[in-house]
Amino acid sequence: MSENKHTIQFKIEGMTCASCAFHARRALESIDGVKSAHIDSWHNGNAEIEAASDDVDTEQISEVLTEVGYTAIF
Repeated sequence: MSENKHTIQFKIEGMTCASCAFHARRALESIDGVKSAHIDSWHNGNAEIEAASDDVDTEQISEVLTEVGYTAIF
């Protein structure tokens, strides 16, 4: 049985240091269904998550980032 993978790319605004990127990544990885999250740097805020399926949506991403003080831009 083959596993479906779903990738979502977006920007994160509001990060001011490497610790911010760490906290944002941890928040993204806490979403059910997210297999991995990557933020290339806090300077430009480019982010990508890989989910097990398309059950993870932009609303969930926005909510979890808002809870930790950041904004997702899709």
